[in-house]
Amino acid sequence: MNRTLDRLRFSFRFAYKNIIHFKLRSILLIVTFIALFSSLMLGISTKPFIQAYFYGELEERYQDIDLTMATTLNGNLRYFSITQLKNYEDPEDFIEDYMPFFEMDALIGVGDTKVYVKTMASSLSAFNKVSNGSTIESVELNGELVFITSSMAESYDLSVGDSLTLYVGSSNHIYQIAEIIEDGGLFRDGTIFINKSENLSFFLSALNPALGSLPSSLMENIYNKVYFELSDGVTVLEAVETIQSISPYDTLSFEESIDVAALNQLINRSVSVFNLVILIVILAVLLVMQTTFLLYYDEKRKSFAVISLLGGKKRFSYSVILIEMIIFIFISTVLSVLLSNFVIKLGLRYIGSTSGYQLNRESILLSVIVASFLFIFTSLYYFYYFNKHSSISQTVESVADKKPRILFLAGIVMLSLVGYGILNLNVVTDRANGDQAITKALISIILLFSIAFLLIELSSRLTGIKEKALSFSLHLKILLSKKSFYQYTAVLLVCFVSIFLLVLTNEHMKYRINSYHEEYTLDFGLTNFVTRYDQTFLEIGEMEQVESVSKAGLFANVSFAEMDKSLNQVISIDAVEIDNFFNLPIDQSSLSSLSRTDVLTILLPTKFQYIYNLQIGDSILLNISPEFPEESFEIGGFFEKQIGDLAFINLHLFPIYQDISYNSLLINAADSPIFLRDLLIDSYSKNLVYLIDFQELITDNANEMKRTTEYMTIILSVIILCFILAIFNHSILLLGQMKSVYARLNVLGYSKNQLTKLILKESLMMFVILLFSATISFVMLSAQLRGLVIISGDYENIYFRESSLIYGWSIILVVFIFTKYFYLRGVSVIDASSVLKSY
Repeated sequence: MNRTLDRLRFSFRFAYKNIIHFKLRSILLIVTFIALFSSLMLGISTKPFIQAYFYGELEERYQDIDLTMATTLNGNLRYFSITQLKNYEDPEDFIEDYMPFFEMDALIGVGDTKVYVKTMASSLSAFNKVSNGSTIESVELNGELVFITSSMAESYDLSVGDSLTLYVGSSNHIYQIAEIIEDGGLFRDGTIFINKSENLSFFLSALNPALGSLPSSLMENIYNKVYFELSDGVTVLEAVETIQSISPYDTLSFEESIDVAALNQLINRSVSVFNLVILIVILAVLLVMQTTFLLYYDEKRKSFAVISLLGGKKRFSYSVILIEMIIFIFISTVLSVLLSNFVIKLGLRYIGSTSGYQLNRESILLSVIVASFLFIFTSLYYFYYFNKHSSISQTVESVADKKPRILFLAGIVMLSLVGYGILNLNVVTDRANGDQAITKALISIILLFSIAFLLIELSSRLTGIKEKALSFSLHLKILLSKKSFYQYTAVLLVCFVSIFLLVLTNEHMKYRINSYHEEYTLDFGLTNFVTRYDQTFLEIGEMEQVESVSKAGLFANVSFAEMDKSLNQVISIDAVEIDNFFNLPIDQSSLSSLSRTDVLTILLPTKFQYIYNLQIGDSILLNISPEFPEESFEIGGFFEKQIGDLAFINLHLFPIYQDISYNSLLINAADSPIFLRDLLIDSYSKNLVYLIDFQELITDNANEMKRTTEYMTIILSVIILCFILAIFNHSILLLGQMKSVYARLNVLGYSKNQLTKLILKESLMMFVILLFSATISFVMLSAQLRGLVIISGDYENIYFRESSLIYGWSIILVVFIFTKYFYLRGVSVIDASSVLKSY
């Protein structure tokens, strides 16, 4: 036992002395590992972070609320009674608590400004349960007082004691601000709260004057939304089934506070392309990490050989390596966690988010496990290779044992190109076929390395033909004899392609956001009609400020009966009217199918065709409204859309659906949208008609995508910086192997200027070859990204863009010049006599 401990202590001391003695190498390794570990952790944690970001927003909003029951614009009810819920026997079996509210979107007047706000009306105790968590009891809310959010007060410069006017229908009411409440829970942004018992008659009389005269006792239990906190162990599905068994509530809508399926759909829609590119980049990081391990072992080769010649066992050598690597990995992991958390915090601050996120244990543990596995795999490979050679042969300078042969490389290039061409034939493959997308991607990676090394080999042969180029050819051949040169070249190739992919992803997301804006030419929608629908349509059609108006059925959050998916918007509209409000590439045959009167028809985004393998003529079931929970639609066509959240149906052509098929008006402004918006609000808010500003809605959604894109751009930029550090480290290691060569050339009469020119010529040739190879590989790989995204379960119409090449070339040029600059600085300070003395 003591003997084993002595050996272990000696191994630790030996490893420690190695780390201290070779300070530069140790620092370079730690810096490289920090860069690679940070890239790995940031890449692995991207999806968990995005999930935590969206989940955190919902959890902060809903707090203890698990389920919401409410009326819906897709139905005919506008309010209901909670009497049956109060009288239900043993509600505590499935409900811990419930908070009923009467909520409306209404106009408020602040000075000369009129804006829509969400009006919440209930008891003060219910308000305390759904707001920011603070309890407000000191204020006695009467019918003249109102609470507003702090963000609203800041936006309109309001203070406690100020007045605002609430417009509901043709009525209005002046309120005094009693409290300004910090945003939190459901009470946030443009929201106000009033006492329900004091104000419900005001709301109901606006809906129907006859309702305003009802006794207050009858209106006490009238609400239009109830928030539920479920009992422990009760699922949302069980609670919904129980509540729906109570007769008045079976036609209401139920919404889970955190709908996991819908949230995952939103997350995938936001970062599907980034996830794919980050996966590719992670694979690149692993390759760079593996080459770093190999370089490290190659530097240790002579030490292993000397220990073996002196009688030391290979087990001792391996234990020293293991201890050194554990120290490096431990230090790098700790610093990488700190750096990654700092980058995440910086990214959140940059996009203006107040969310907090720390790397979770799973991401850290997975990164360490992956790195450890790579280390063990590389160790076994290296020691197997080491044992195949004698210890004496290992003490000489390392050279590449087998140089890639030109004919062999040329054969790989030709076979890869032929295979890629065959797969591109229409008779063989579908362009979005997932399996072949993987095959083509692998071929493009093979071509990345084979083209580069083939051209380098050819250059070393061809440049030696001319007498003047002999020195250049000799220098190139010496480089080709170094193992570290191949690993350095591989790292450069991987870095170049990764930069191209990161730039393409960023360009695609910008294009996606801009296209999302351009897809909607629709300005406004009027909805929530109770009466005067046809009359309003005729009146708006005669306004000179209106370019076009159309009747439509607007249905929100429509779910599929047979798929765990939903559509944000489904619109029932005449096919000939679609072009007036949307800029979408819908072909004529699809538009014609939407005019059929013999079958319900739907036009879906292209993503449903590729992800769910749906075809024209297939049937799907949609939950249009509580009255029509499973209506069958035949697919009449598909159309390309940046975010597949919209569909068109012909529900309005069937009399059976006349009560719900037309519930909205779509409107385009002829000149000034702002002027028309104010005109519509002034003209129709008194009828409790709600105006939807689609351009504002699209801008909000685009800003959310933009925030996600900006955060991901920061992460990807950090990963690029980590790649640069890895390249820098490999160039330093390559310089270490080339020092003796440069020293000998210097002794033979080559001046530092001549050496610099020689290296610059080699660098220029290498840059052109590597850039050419990386460009070809990138162009081929980018053509497969859509198919690869489909395999991951989402759809993005991402493709090659010339602008990505231009920006990518620029970044690559800067990276290459930066690393070569330090390489040349290292060459310029070589002391030939000192270097040669060490050999």
